[in-house]
Amino acid sequence: RYSFERLQKQSIHGEIISQSTDRRINAPCYNPRMDINNRYKKILLFVCCVAGFLTPFLTSGVNIAILAMGLEFGVDAVRLSWITTATLLSMAIFLVPAGKVGDIWGHRNVLLFGIVLVFASATLMPIVPNFPLLLLLRMFQGAGGALIAASTMALISSTFEKEERGRAVGIYIA
Repeated sequence: RYSFERLQKQSIHGEIISQSTDRRINAPCYNPRMDINNRYKKILLFVCCVAGFLTPFLTSGVNIAILAMGLEFGVDAVRLSWITTATLLSMAIFLVPAGKVGDIWGHRNVLLFGIVLVFASATLMPIVPNFPLLLLLRMFQGAGGALIAASTMALISSTFEKEERGRAVGIYIA
C-alpha cells in the first residue's frame, strides 16, 4: 500500500488527467520520471542517427584512400579489394548475432560497444604497419558497424510510442 499527499497525473500537453489527495491505494504511484521524456528521446534519436551514419561514411571514405594504401603497402588491386570486402563481409556475418546479443545484454550496451569498436579501429588504422593488420582492423570496424546497425533500430522502436515511431524511423533512415 502506498500513501500519497498529492498525486497528479498529467498528459503530454500538461492538463491534469487525475488527482488524488491523502488516500491509500494499492496501485503503485504514478512517477513522471518513469516516463521517457522528450529530451531523452531527442538525444537518443540524435545518437542513433550519428552512429548509423558512421559505418557507411567510414566504408565509403576508405574507398578514396585505397590507391594510396596500395602504394604504401605495395599490394595489387585484388588484395586492395579486400579492404572494402572485409568490412562488408564482417558486417554481414555479425549482424544477426549482434541482434541476439542486444536482446541478451541490452541494446544500449551493444550500441556503446559498437561505437567504441568502430572508433578504436578507425583510430588505429592510420598507424598499422602491414596490410594483414589493416584488414583485421577493417573486420573489427565491420563488426562494430553490425553492432550499431542491430541496436539503433531496436532502440528507436522500443523508445518511441506507436504514434511517434514512424516519424523517428523516418528521421533515422533519412
